[in-house]
Amino acid sequence: MIKADEKQQELLERFFKEETTWQAEHVGYAMIAWIFIGISIIFFLIPFQEWPIGKDRNIRLIVYGMELIGITYSIQKYRSFSETGKVRQIYEILKTMPINYEQLTIFKLRKVFKTCLILTGITLFSQLLFALTCFHTVSLENILIPVISQLLIPMVYIFIQTRFK
Repeated sequence: MIKADEKQQELLERFFKEETTWQAEHVGYAMIAWIFIGISIIFFLIPFQEWPIGKDRNIRLIVYGMELIGITYSIQKYRSFSETGKVRQIYEILKTMPINYEQLTIFKLRKVFKTCLILTGITLFSQLLFALTCFHTVSLENILIPVISQLLIPMVYIFIQTRFK
């Protein structure tokens, strides 16, 4: 098990605050990310009792895909960096710093976890609120689907994507 080295995590935090905050492509990545995530959140606000299980499988897959695209774009600033018109991978730049690749992976996963936790909280709260106000009942899918779709699936997806690149 790899543990987070807090000193390296602090270096990464400082690096990304100072160096990449206002890069034009990073602002674009953030806008694209929140557009995709925002559209998917709108669909996740609808109580799951209103989603017919057999008929909307394609719509659910599209919504899940949009969410994964949004989360992927939200961590794009932790993957590449543009200097003097040339795009370089972040790890190439960080080789000169005392940071190893595993710590960069942990840093990315922490950022994704924070985003996913916020999305899960929003979706879970809205599912419970709308289910109680509209149907006066809460089903198991009102709790499980937000946790699985907003937290578990994106975390596994990003872990696989960051770990094996």
